[in-house]
Amino acid sequence: MEKILKLFVSGEQKVVKDIRRHFVVVEKCVELLCAMVEKISENDRNFSNLFSEIDLLETQADEIHKSTSEEIASGSFFAYLSSDFLNLMEKNDDIADAAKDAAKILVESNLNSDILAFVFKELEGKDYMFSLLKTVKTLSKLYEILENSKKEELIKFSHNVERCEEDADLIKARIMRNLFLNSKKFNVLDVIAMKDFLNMADNIADNAEDASDIVLKIVAKGFS
Repeated sequence: MEKILKLFVSGEQKVVKDIRRHFVVVEKCVELLCAMVEKISENDRNFSNLFSEIDLLETQADEIHKSTSEEIASGSFFAYLSSDFLNLMEKNDDIADAAKDAAKILVESNLNSDILAFVFKELEGKDYMFSLLKTVKTLSKLYEILENSKKEELIKFSHNVERCEEDADLIKARIMRNLFLNSKKFNVLDVIAMKDFLNMADNIADNAEDASDIVLKIVAKGFS
């Protein structure tokens, strides 16, 4: 079975390297969001200090996204795969955007410590965040093996990303249900802000799954 490496020569190799470089920054944004939640679960109110780091990284990701997208759009390489790689870059960048926006909700909402403790200690808030990170790290592994793996292995990792996203959805559903059942214990604005946070964070896994689907399209076209 031929490997997808046949797609990548000269200019193509640089673009793929830039996509990986971009995703390293994207992944770090999600890691820092999880670090924020870890601080929250320890009742460390200095968690907001991490937001500035996420903000800087998201800006860096935007810059790499822009330059690499321009390179793909203007280059003659990739041929009919160009639009797929542009879409892939967009989905990766959306992951960083979601991490930043979720972190921003935690910082700006000034949530009461009671609801923070309820979601991130009594419920599965921490597990939810790390399930999102697991989805992103599984996608990162897919990118790592993209050039040198057989079609079957790439498909397997793409499906693993999908399963991670589904696991995250199940945890989120349980948190939302329990938050709703106990909503009268908390300020209504805090409940709304927490739901907004959970929904925004959910975009991390959703975009990761979408990215893995695009990789499947690229693999299918490369082996056609």
